[in-house]
Amino acid sequence: MSIYILKDFCNNSSIHGLKFITKPRRHWIERVFWVVCCALSWCGSFLLILSAWENNQNNAVSFVADTTYLDWNTPFISIAVFQHGLNSEVANSYIRNKFKKHEDGFVEEMRRLFDEIAFQEHLTLIHKCLDNTSKLNFIEKSDCPRTNLFDVVQSVRSPCKDIFRNCQWNGNEFDCCKYFLPLQTEMGPCYALNNIHTQNSSKSEVLLDMMSNRTTGPGKLLLELALNTKVYYLSKDEVPTFNTLSENVITATRKIFYKTLLQVTEVISVPDARSINIDKRQCKFPEENTGFYLYNWYSYSACLVECRRREVMRLCNCTNPLMPAARTEKNCDLDGMVCLEKNKDYINTLINPWDKREGAGISCTCMQGCEELGFRMVSKEEEREPRNYTTIEVQMVQLPTVRFKRNIVRNKVDMVVNMGGTAGLLVGGSILSVVEILYYFLVRPVWEAVHSHTSVSHTP
Repeated sequence: MSIYILKDFCNNSSIHGLKFITKPRRHWIERVFWVVCCALSWCGSFLLILSAWENNQNNAVSFVADTTYLDWNTPFISIAVFQHGLNSEVANSYIRNKFKKHEDGFVEEMRRLFDEIAFQEHLTLIHKCLDNTSKLNFIEKSDCPRTNLFDVVQSVRSPCKDIFRNCQWNGNEFDCCKYFLPLQTEMGPCYALNNIHTQNSSKSEVLLDMMSNRTTGPGKLLLELALNTKVYYLSKDEVPTFNTLSENVITATRKIFYKTLLQVTEVISVPDARSINIDKRQCKFPEENTGFYLYNWYSYSACLVECRRREVMRLCNCTNPLMPAARTEKNCDLDGMVCLEKNKDYINTLINPWDKREGAGISCTCMQGCEELGFRMVSKEEEREPRNYTTIEVQMVQLPTVRFKRNIVRNKVDMVVNMGGTAGLLVGGSILSVVEILYYFLVRPVWEAVHSHTSVSHTP
């Protein structure tokens, strides 16, 4: 019965060559010839389909240079501003209100302790708070803030209105504190402009339109800062980290005018790139943030901060009070800060995943973002000025004329078409060929068996 079904299928199938194998009155040499031809066609088809599958899985994405720049809207970089050094007036006011003590020696020593907590450069007083054999000059050890250090960090930082004097975009003044929004980083709180990670950035009214095009010309940002600050130049989806390039950081002091010219280059991805597996395209979109808790959006630098947080938790069983708080983890107390100081060089050093040196630094396997804003410093100038504040001017040297686009070379439809064309060319196969196989080897035998059984049961 099975031989009959096989012959019937081969004689009537749309698959090429099979009928020449099973037709009657054929010489055996002819049958062998067609068996060899069919076998070679099937093997070739299998190898080509396998190659198409591997190309689709491993080579589905390519980079191309896009030069159709006439209608581009190019975003500006993000600016993050940190207070550099403790604001004595803010710290003194906080200390007097909290401890109800006004002696100058107490306030001065407590301010130095708060400076160590907020900026973590030297931990001399923190060690004295923890060492029973050491004495402090003016404060009691019971006054040392051992817990809730995150609140201390937030309380002694200057508010936005004390940092910014004036802000202008393309010559038009705007409200600094409306658009420079709080951003928590691993180096403490800052104020960031044009950054997707800032608080309230989901509300359109707090996002300043900082697009540059042929109508607006190259964008220019002017800032006047009343305090000494550290200013970070970033892509709009990145956050400041210990590993931010030093050339992208300005330690700004008063009475200095800083002028920076930069060249911006975008990296974009076509919408269909989201359909490609993350491991294949080797990048992540901002919303692909599964498993990360510190920021709502994914970026390479946000991934580094998350990686460092996990390593700090492993070493010290707490997180740095400067760092954004995770969901269920505690901030370090004074003992934890001593642990952070002990491991500071290891924690802040980033090494490659293949670097196996013991204790050389942390290794983080973080992917780049699929959409990034790269920039290059063309020139940086500093000039002294008589005014008692800092002026920072950041300008695009020109509108970009090239950007890099991540294209999809082979999508799922291309793979289906490629496989179908190969099968049709070499073996004459199609979707209907699959239906034929099911019909000849499953549907018809079952139907004939049922029909035969019914006929026998009705025979008198």
